[in-house]
Amino acid sequence: IPELIEDKASGLLVEPNDEASLSEAVRQLLESPSLRERLGSGARNKIIGSFSYERLKPTIKAIFEQ
Repeated sequence: IPELIEDKASGLLVEPNDEASLSEAVRQLLESPSLRERLGSGARNKIIGSFSYERLKPTIKAIFEQ
């Protein structure tokens, strides 16, 4: 997941099995519409930048040319 989500930029990361941290992250999201909006926009921008067709086109082309 850290490869896809940047903590506090495109999501909130917590350590596995850390219920207190997970609870705090959920509380922050529930209480802050602006945080949800910012993280959602950050996640969308990350996906578009990393996985757009234009960015992946050379990789896809190389696979089909093999």
